[in-house]
Amino acid sequence: MTPEPNRSRTVNYGRGLVLSIAAALLLLAGPGRAAGPPPPRFDVFLGYQNMVPDQGWFPITCEVQNDGPPFNAIIEVSADQLGRSQTRRMKLDLPTGTLKRVVIPVFSAANLLPALWNVVLLDERGRVRAQATTPPARLISHELPLVAGLCRTVPGLPTFPELTPSGPFRSTTYGAARLQVETFPDNPLAMESIDLLYLNSAKALDLKETQLQAIRAWLQNGGHLVVGVEQISDVTGNPWLSELMPCQLTDARNLNNHPQLDQWLHGLWTSSRFQEPNLPNNTIRGGTRRGGTINITPGTPVARGPGFAGLPASLADDAEFEAAPLPMLTGTMRDGAILIGDAAAPLAVTAERGRGRITVLTFSPEREPFLSWTNRAWFWAKLAEVPLARLTTGDNSANVARQSTDGIFGSMIDSKQVRKLPLSWLLVLLAAYLAVIGPLDQYWLKKMNRQMLTWVTFPVYVAAFSGLIYWIGFHLRAGELEWNELNVVDVLPDLAPDIPGAVLRGETYVSIYSPINADYELGSVQPYATLRGEYGGNYGGGSENTGAAIVQTGNWFDAQAHVPVWTSQLYVSDWLQRAEPVPLAMTVVRQGAGWSVTIENKTTNVIETNRLVLGQRIYTLAALQPRQSRTFVLNTGEGALLDSFVNQHLPSFQRAVQYRRSNFGNNAVAIGDVAEGAIAASFLGKISTEQGGWNGFEVFRSLDLSRYAGADHAILLAWDPGHSPAPPLNRFPAKRTHRDTLLRLVATVK
Repeated sequence: MTPEPNRSRTVNYGRGLVLSIAAALLLLAGPGRAAGPPPPRFDVFLGYQNMVPDQGWFPITCEVQNDGPPFNAIIEVSADQLGRSQTRRMKLDLPTGTLKRVVIPVFSAANLLPALWNVVLLDERGRVRAQATTPPARLISHELPLVAGLCRTVPGLPTFPELTPSGPFRSTTYGAARLQVETFPDNPLAMESIDLLYLNSAKALDLKETQLQAIRAWLQNGGHLVVGVEQISDVTGNPWLSELMPCQLTDARNLNNHPQLDQWLHGLWTSSRFQEPNLPNNTIRGGTRRGGTINITPGTPVARGPGFAGLPASLADDAEFEAAPLPMLTGTMRDGAILIGDAAAPLAVTAERGRGRITVLTFSPEREPFLSWTNRAWFWAKLAEVPLARLTTGDNSANVARQSTDGIFGSMIDSKQVRKLPLSWLLVLLAAYLAVIGPLDQYWLKKMNRQMLTWVTFPVYVAAFSGLIYWIGFHLRAGELEWNELNVVDVLPDLAPDIPGAVLRGETYVSIYSPINADYELGSVQPYATLRGEYGGNYGGGSENTGAAIVQTGNWFDAQAHVPVWTSQLYVSDWLQRAEPVPLAMTVVRQGAGWSVTIENKTTNVIETNRLVLGQRIYTLAALQPRQSRTFVLNTGEGALLDSFVNQHLPSFQRAVQYRRSNFGNNAVAIGDVAEGAIAASFLGKISTEQGGWNGFEVFRSLDLSRYAGADHAILLAWDPGHSPAPPLNRFPAKRTHRDTLLRLVATVK
């Protein structure tokens, strides 16, 4: 046996050897070496400076810097909100030493509670490599314009008077989002929620070509671009901005006397785009009081100082501002009209660009004396068309529960294979079941003197009625895989006669009926395309009622849509593509007491249903043959009132959405004429006040054309059945397929 002292020396020698090896490894590692590769830097920019719309698309910009080993990354975006929402992913390669910036279009369905978005960076194995926590977003009501600015200085950002509270979860402050060139969206769909974009001419030089394309498409689709010109070279040295200008600037001078700004501010206060379309019962239009609330009719003169609708004294004259010289630029007109000033001193020049508008400020709003003007906030409020009533009185209309317009289109295209059991028949079945398991069972068992058999007969009754219910449900709901599609496509003409580039902006409503529990592959290869679920409206808590897993690849997507057995699920794809060729063209010329309207059908399809909105009236036109041009002469006072036309359809819209939410019904078709229903749904802003309460509709501004219904514009609505200008989204064969398209074209009356 080994003596105890020798064993002790051996143990001590082994411990010393281990410690020596550990010390050597530490020395080799060195004091400055990291234990592993550095984690990637992951920064997330939410919306427009953390400002998002309460319903609409907005960007989530992600910036990833990887200094470690290369890996294939996945950025995953999900929302913490009531109800269901989409999980959006974007794949990207991250080699060592790279910095990448991507923009993910996200749909905001939250309109009552502040929403939080979770943004996670994963690797190809699904492991979390980085995670960003976004602060609660500032929700901007769709009843107010969302204003953003690419300004040269921080004080130069547009500012606004403080709003009164408009809901328990909304901020009482209202302002603009300051954007940076580096994170400015390059996807026009991600820009759509911006209503007014202020662009400093010096910043315009820094924008990339993809960002310029996004601005053009956004402007074409109804955006308002306000350009503050610092110096003439900013415009002349920038071809894209120079071609958009409604005037040509050539000289600079100081304007010593400039009452034009104050005169414009106290002139007509118009709010055609953001006048509340569906007022609750405690407010009405026309400047009339009810319940302590005033709404100013568009075109109402604004008086100086206090006394009209509680306007603050800050609208009084600013003598110091009037005495200071105002540097400005002058030149010659192209196709613009003077908005502020006169021919001698045009301080603001405006012109239409597509459906949108460009306004050029010939002075810099980021320099003195304008920067210190007392009424500067009210200047920006009027230019952005903020409803005056929202600035001066309380308006809790955001709390009124309204339904989503998605339900209207969903009811039009839901599968008719699904039939509902009338409630009366359900009551009959229930009564029969209770009678069989109760009195009848007791009667015949007692008559046979076999009461104990109830332990056998009762399960038999349950099984028999369960089989009967399954058999009824199978015959009512079972069917074949079905794909129905309805496209609402806006034909957006060229920005100007000398600026070509017509585009199509579409919303594709798709309904998938599935006879089994299954996931269905969807996808788009259009230049810009996104997918969202059915929006439930604030009646449904501001959530999306259908869910999908969406992979954003560049500016288009692939998706998996889950559809439960025997149900129809609605999804909506928003997209934008070039119009090659343009499907429709229209010119409208005033002629005596009416108009001469020339419409050209450039498609190869017969367009049988044509409606034209002119001067607050809707006219029915004859069918258009393929490749045909026809001229129509319309007289004032003919046709039907547009308001009456829309309100006649409102009861059927309400019934359709209610039937669609109900599990039982009489299988009535609430909207019998889909073409007429889609046309009426394009003007939901015309719903009368009396019918626009809790059972009214939340109206997407991209869908509603009410603001163009007037003397200056004509709106053509053409129904093209059985066709679509967009490629199919379904990547699976369906036994039943149907596609329809509503083409919408807005033209200026000459």
